[in-house]
Amino acid sequence: MPHDPAVCLEDAANACRLILQFTENMVESEYAADIKTQSAVERQFEIIGEALNRIKNIDAELLASIDNWREIIGNGEP
Repeated sequence: MPHDPAVCLEDAANACRLILQFTENMVESEYAADIKTQSAVERQFEIIGEALNRIKNIDAELLASIDNWREIIGNGEP
């Protein structure tokens, strides 16, 4: 079943919001010491990458409008 690009974008946006929520009021040293938060944040980055990969397959023009989409999909890998 094809995915709706709007749903994919919403999935990515929700994942971004969760990352902000998970790390709110944390300093880097707290984040580094909190493996649960690290794991939760990493999962949200995976969700963002998966959502953008789905968009790549259904609407390449839309994906091209997203800055640094290749790095986002690769979780920072250029």
